[in-house]
Formats: sequence, C-alpha cells, structure tokens
Amino acid sequence: IRIDNSSALPHAEITFPQPGAVLSGVIEVSGRLADSRFSHYRLEILDPQLVADEVEGLNPVQSGEFVLVNFDTRDLANGKYVFGLQAYNKEGYDSYSSVPFTIDNTPPTASGAILSPDPATVSDTLSCSVSTTSDGCGCQIWD
Repeated sequence: IRIDNSSALPHAEITFPQPGAVLSGVIEVSGRLADSRFSHYRLEILDPQLVADEVEGLNPVQSGEFVLVNFDTRDLANGKYVFGLQAYNKEGYDSYSSVPFTIDNTPPTASGAILSPDPATVSDTLSCSVSTTSDGCGCQIWD
C-alpha cells in the first residue's frame, strides 16, 4: 500500500505569544512549521483596520519549532493586533494560523507620593513612598 500525501497541507502554528497576550517591549515570536516538502513561511501583523504589515519576508526554513522574528512592539501604537503565520510547501499548498494580541507600552505612572513629615521643614529628614502601575520604581533622595 502506498499513501500519497502530496496534497496534504503544511502545519503552521504560532506558539508564542499565546492568544490574548498583552505585549510590550521586544519579544520573540515563536512558531512551529512542519511539512516533508516545506518551502517557506510568511509572518504578518494585522492591525485593527485589517491592514497587513509583513514582519518577515518569504524565508526558506526547515520544519520545526523556532523563533520566527524578534519584534519590537514599540514600533506600533498601543492597541489590538493579530499575528498571522502562513506556511507553504513545494507543491504550492499553504495553511494559516493566527493569534490575537494587545500591545500596551504605556510607561509606569506614579499613583501617588507620600512625604513624611507633611508639611516638612528644612531641618526634617524626609521619607517618601511611591507606588507604580507596573514594575520598576526609581527613588531619588536629595540632601
């Protein structure tokens, strides 16, 4: 018995980010591509108006899982997007996978500062407490 799978579709899967992820900064977009006759892939970003922006060109690769692109989310406005991955084989068949995600590069903001004592005088030692909306807080003390 001989099985002819020449019309089988290649496998295309985005493994990172996960659907619904909130992304910021530089990320690695990873995927899994598989086909015994694999040819190339195309990774694109679709913005809210469904306008495609190609992140990677048509690149020959081997089947397997790997980083598709290092992507700087700061190049786009905050908002909802979709990564689309299309894989092609040498027979011209293709498959498509997509992952919706959100870009949020909003910098951390201080929600409040508390000085103690309040009101302070020139001879007092001051302490401050600041909370932020995300990781990272800097504190400077002036004498």
